[in-house]
Amino acid sequence: MCLGLPGALPVLNERAVDSALAVAVALGADVSQTTGFARKSYFYPDLPKGYQITQKEQPLARGGVVELAGGARVRLRQIHLEEDAGKVVHRPDGDLDVSLIDMNRCGVPLVEIVTEPDIDSVEQADALLHELSHLLVFLGVTDGRMHEGALRFDTNMSLRDGPEAALGVPTEIKNLNSFRSVRRALRSEIERQELLLEQGGSVTRETMLWDEAAERVLTMRSKEESNDYRYMPEPDLPVFTIDTARVERVRAEMPDTPDAIAERLDSRYGLGNALVAAVTASPERVALFERTVGALVPSALRTPAEVAHLTAAWVATVVPGIVVRAARDASVAGGEDALYGDELASGLAAVLAARLRGELTEATARTLLERSLRDGGPVQALIGDVSLSRIDDLPSLRETARQVLRSHEDELRRYLAGERRLRRFFMGEIMRLTEGRADPGVASAALDEELSAAGGRGR
Repeated sequence: MCLGLPGALPVLNERAVDSALAVAVALGADVSQTTGFARKSYFYPDLPKGYQITQKEQPLARGGVVELAGGARVRLRQIHLEEDAGKVVHRPDGDLDVSLIDMNRCGVPLVEIVTEPDIDSVEQADALLHELSHLLVFLGVTDGRMHEGALRFDTNMSLRDGPEAALGVPTEIKNLNSFRSVRRALRSEIERQELLLEQGGSVTRETMLWDEAAERVLTMRSKEESNDYRYMPEPDLPVFTIDTARVERVRAEMPDTPDAIAERLDSRYGLGNALVAAVTASPERVALFERTVGALVPSALRTPAEVAHLTAAWVATVVPGIVVRAARDASVAGGEDALYGDELASGLAAVLAARLRGELTEATARTLLERSLRDGGPVQALIGDVSLSRIDDLPSLRETARQVLRSHEDELRRYLAGERRLRRFFMGEIMRLTEGRADPGVASAALDEELSAAGGRGR
């Protein structure tokens, strides 16, 4: 069907319908009881059959709203299904600029979300797209990989003289595939329209593309009116009914939304806004947090709230860097996402349990988890490694402190002369020499004793 070959007929994708229904339910849209498809006819090289199967008069859902931070609300006009077109790739080839057409995504189902003209700034557009993409990834209707075309944005932009003035003539910028591109393309188009109007010109309806290299919008084609598309009912896909039972099944099978998860985590553990936001940044982080806490809480090493705070801090700030390095060093198939699973959860639980028992310092705990993830093997087998064990022997750490002070006589003289901030430098050197294994409290006491002794010798 995607190449327009004779005899090929479209078939409605049941999973795509359920995905679109999940989006509609999550955004509070009104699902249509009866819905159907239309042919939208236009010529462009990436559309070999000359028309696109989409929805017009009978979209899957209407209405809905996206709530933004600060109380702003963006209303939705409709949510509908359609098929994707191909992809045109422009690139230099020797002395020529060539255009190549990739048909691999032709016919792939899309869920398109259309907003009302409620967005008043580039910043608000950016906030809306982040909120929507976050929700869609949690719903499982997309993996959010914008560079692969799994999530794309079209913008319509017009200027007006004030909040009560009529909207000006809009232009559309198609197929933006990053938040950064949306921001830059909108700012560029605002500047272009402002300059045009200031010079006495008028804005014409156009469909445009964003040229990332040139950092400017380019005209793709003049903007067609609705009647130019010669919409007609799609004869090969009959009108169908969405009954209440189907909507309720989709609602029951939907994963929790980020807002629902955030409310649950905050009420159960009192994590606070910052930690909750960091944990709910992705479904993988939420699953890792909940598996780890589930393994640690029954051990009664600390209260559930204390365990949850420690786990959330690691999931938010420590684990992402470890996962990035491990995926890079081990060339993991599937990249970082492939490492978020049962092995990481069990390893993190084991590391944090050893940390809570006082068997590992923070630094060695991080090293151990990274080594386990990179090289394979259970964390428990590495915890007894002498090279990773905690050093909390005061005489040993006093000797290390003496070694640091002997190696940095100039800094020691400056410290004794009043530059007390150099104490942090000495502590850092102790941690470096012990590869992070020194117990911070014992190391601090050892350093203070040696600095006091050095001060006495100096007098």
